[in-house]
Amino acid sequence: MRYFLQLSYLGTPFNGWQRQKNSNETVQQCIETALTTVLRETCKVTGCGRTDTGVHARGYWAHFDAAHVINFKNTAVLLAKLNAVLPESISVDALYNVSQQAHARFDALSRSYEYLIIRKPNPFFNNRAWFVYGPLDIEAMNHAVTDIVGHNDFKSFCKAHGQQKTTYCTIQTASWTIREDGIWCFSVTADRFLRGMVRALVGTMVQVGQNKRPATDLKRIREALNRMQCGPQAPAHGLYFTGATYLKTLFNAG
Repeated sequence: MRYFLQLSYLGTPFNGWQRQKNSNETVQQCIETALTTVLRETCKVTGCGRTDTGVHARGYWAHFDAAHVINFKNTAVLLAKLNAVLPESISVDALYNVSQQAHARFDALSRSYEYLIIRKPNPFFNNRAWFVYGPLDIEAMNHAVTDIVGHNDFKSFCKAHGQQKTTYCTIQTASWTIREDGIWCFSVTADRFLRGMVRALVGTMVQVGQNKRPATDLKRIREALNRMQCGPQAPAHGLYFTGATYLKTLFNAG
């Protein structure tokens, strides 16, 4: 039987999502260990995407297979057991029965991220947002966004030597807003993202906001297909994976 998990995690103590040979401190390994402990069978987990060291997530999806059928009348008990053995920086929020062919990564129709910037020191957002000091023009940053929306080649905004087969992505929506609590938020949704892409976009747009490059420069950088043309990557601790969408028919009643 195949199941989808929805979870949240604070990325600060982890070396990213993906299991690594030389590190036990990954989100994937923690989830696999918890499932194996609670279900008393070896469980392997596949995530809907890869997040780097220090990146956070809420509304993250993953799937796993179990040899026995989970009783959904006791879902709350199962979730409580999983959360009891997981570190406090990870929580499993929901469990769904899905078809055997369902895949958390390949069946995702879109993925969304947010990047948070604080404009003054805030102890509640240490390691949770990027503190950017000095003047910052949000109108110019939003003007720059218009040149990245749509189906484009984002080779200039991804880490070199990646394993992706293509560097084309379709950004569906993107915008900068200022929340009621004064935090600046970049929200972006796309069919897929390249490794380091959001952080590279944010780092470049912050330079636009600082008047270090024109708002129209993102189009030039994108068309250059050269990572050396874009700005520095924004720090990982301001980035949040905020959700993925799937066809409703993927989920079985249960």
